[in-house]
Amino acid sequence: MEERGEKIEERFQKSEFFKEHELDALRDFCQIKFRAQTTKEDNNGMFTLSELQEFNEKVSSQTECVRLTVIAQYTKWLVLKVCTIEFETTNESEACECCGGRTTALTRFVYCDGDAYAIYYARFSNNHPDRVVVATVSLGEWSES
Repeated sequence: MEERGEKIEERFQKSEFFKEHELDALRDFCQIKFRAQTTKEDNNGMFTLSELQEFNEKVSSQTECVRLTVIAQYTKWLVLKVCTIEFETTNESEACECCGGRTTALTRFVYCDGDAYAIYYARFSNNHPDRVVVATVSLGEWSES
């Protein structure tokens, strides 16, 4: 993205997150074995993205996983820095007739640059035999019109 003159922070502030092809490109980039590239001379260890993509040697799946995990953690940190989550009051039901447990319902809004970007609603029971969470998630731009 930097090569294209794009700043990730500015995109996240405008609620423009990764597109599918960008996630694919990140995955592909994390598979490249960089150490093998150091055999080139006169570059002081620096390569353009296109030069790295020309090389076919790949890292192990464990290395790829570690790289992707670091990117995911940084992305989460950056989004949380740019976006805020508004927590609504948690709603808890009366005791369930079949299991005696209580059902909890959560509603959360995510705001980026002051505008609502996402909302999720989740329900779960603390004691019900079916241990599931029912959730609805809505992402993107939406308005009242």
